[in-house]
Amino acid sequence: MNDLILYSNTYIIFFTYLCTMDKPFVIYLDIDGVLVSYLKLKDWDPDGKHSFIPKSVEVLNCIITMFDADICVVSTWGRSYWCGSKDGGEFKDFLVSRGIIVNDLSFGDPDDRAGYVIKRKLEGYTKFLIIDDESLEYYKRESEIGFNRILSSNSWRCLDDYDLVGVSRNYERLISDYPDKY
Repeated sequence: MNDLILYSNTYIIFFTYLCTMDKPFVIYLDIDGVLVSYLKLKDWDPDGKHSFIPKSVEVLNCIITMFDADICVVSTWGRSYWCGSKDGGEFKDFLVSRGIIVNDLSFGDPDDRAGYVIKRKLEGYTKFLIIDDESLEYYKRESEIGFNRILSSNSWRCLDDYDLVGVSRNYERLISDYPDKY
């Protein structure tokens, strides 16, 4: 009987390992306050869409490259894509037109951002970074998420070099499957 329990536990551990070993690093991304400054919410590009802060695009691209990361949009900007009423390729094209590197793109629940991240973590997506200016929801659940996985940008300046320094200093923690210790 003990051998059966040991075998079962070993199988579960091995299966969990197999399910998580090929999962990409994911950036859970908000847009307003991260790439679009609250100071410039009424600024539009010639194509009729919001202007992104060039420095913020540069910093985001550095982070994406650093981790070879995929993007999961958890912003209300992605609501119609999350619901399935629009094709995600359109949003990918929009991000690319703004200079964002997009390896792969998905959409998360904009109404329960922290819950969505935790759900994905339980599905094996354990290597991630949240970039959002409205981070209180995440910090309330940081024991489930991990403190160093939340990058709270300044809503007015958006992503900048200081944010990049913070991510760089936490690189080893972010790429590991550490047990949520900080």
